[in-house]
Amino acid sequence: MATNNPLVLEGQSITGPPVFNGINYVSWKECIKIFFQYIAIELWYIVNESPYETTNLDADLGKFRPKVRSELDTQDKANYTLNAKAMNVLYDALNANE
Repeated sequence: MATNNPLVLEGQSITGPPVFNGINYVSWKECIKIFFQYIAIELWYIVNESPYETTNLDADLGKFRPKVRSELDTQDKANYTLNAKAMNVLYDALNANE
């Protein structure tokens, strides 16, 4: 329930990420971390460590290369979806100035 009293703050939504307003980064950082973990712990791993990548060993070159679309399996596609979800949360949580 919304209130007109400026001294009463509303709680965080569980459907949308906490929005960073440019102040109190330390508090926002903890809130966004918990939000990512609430959605799926894998999302926090993506943000905190690195996004999922899919590669194959190229025998001719002797090094790894990104998979082409026809090489992606069900797990690769699920991992790309997790990457997109993590980016979507970040775009929702940061305003255009950030």
